[in-house]
Amino acid sequence: QELVDLLLPVRSLVNNIISMIFSFKLEQDALEALLEAMADGVLLVDAKGQILRMNSAASQLLHIDSDQLKSNQSFMGLVFDHELANLVHLALENNSITQDEIELLRPNKIMDAIVTPIQNSTNREVVITLHDLTEIRRINTTRKEFVNNVSHELKTPLTAVKAMVETMENGVLPKSRQKEYFTKINDEIDRMTTIVTELLKLSGIERDNYQESFDTVNINKLVSQVSDNFKDILEKKLILLELDLFPSPLVINCNQYHITEVITNLIDNATKFTPENGVITLATKSSDDFVIVQCKDTGIGISEEDMPHVFERFYKVDKSRSDTGTGLGLSIAKHILENHQGNIVVNSNVNDGSEFIITLPLDKTNITP
Repeated sequence: QELVDLLLPVRSLVNNIISMIFSFKLEQDALEALLEAMADGVLLVDAKGQILRMNSAASQLLHIDSDQLKSNQSFMGLVFDHELANLVHLALENNSITQDEIELLRPNKIMDAIVTPIQNSTNREVVITLHDLTEIRRINTTRKEFVNNVSHELKTPLTAVKAMVETMENGVLPKSRQKEYFTKINDEIDRMTTIVTELLKLSGIERDNYQESFDTVNINKLVSQVSDNFKDILEKKLILLELDLFPSPLVINCNQYHITEVITNLIDNATKFTPENGVITLATKSSDDFVIVQCKDTGIGISEEDMPHVFERFYKVDKSRSDTGTGLGLSIAKHILENHQGNIVVNSNVNDGSEFIITLPLDKTNITP
């Protein structure tokens, strides 16, 4: 919000300059060039609501094409927003600049709108400038949700530790249970440490100046090595791990530590959510210029409601379980893969397992003929 407030005076000045440009009756080519150079949407509208001019930015923001303009529909008929209509009405009635933040329904966007009457116009015209705030508002919402999530995730173990410490201080805890309480306190501290560590890791990955140290890696070998780390726990849970690796080496240029972390996270999640006698399948494939890694399980699956959120920070599919991690693993994985020009998607149905698919660029310079 502070950034938006700081930009408002600048936008008002720009809007006044635009109004002056229209008033000066510049040559058609010069006027069009100025309008097309602007990132904000600019429209010239008369008192009847007819659009006299509109730049490409406005066309894109409002989803108004040239055919709609030729239909002679009024601006309000195309945009259909009473808040914007009221701004135009007030600007014409009072011959003064009006400004407000509005939420359009068609298209669904949040805009900062400034309406300026043209002082030298005998035809009562206004200039409307629109600045898209949708992404800024989305970032602000994400930031607030992130802070709330961090607060919640740290408050839960802190509350548990505080309660156990108070119980021990009050002397009501038998000595036979003191070791149990110390173990629980230590577990909660470990949990907080893990959250902070993963937050710092995610922050580092998201920074613009984040630099990777890349190595040439055979993804078949890496997948096989990571899967070996889960043999004991899979045997205890009676889960079968199947490997279906591409017959030839698939070489990628990557940060081996981080890609190992991604694959580890996927196998770990599959292990947690697959019941006894289930199956986890790891496969590697080659597709054009990319390497594909698939991690498929026969676990509990993901609901349609949860699917859009699985890569969000702190989001947990099974919120009833306290042992399913911090909810940061998949978010970290997604950012790591994006830094490698890769991608990750998920296919899943409830009680029908999940399949996570990783795509990474193939290093063609190391392909064996």
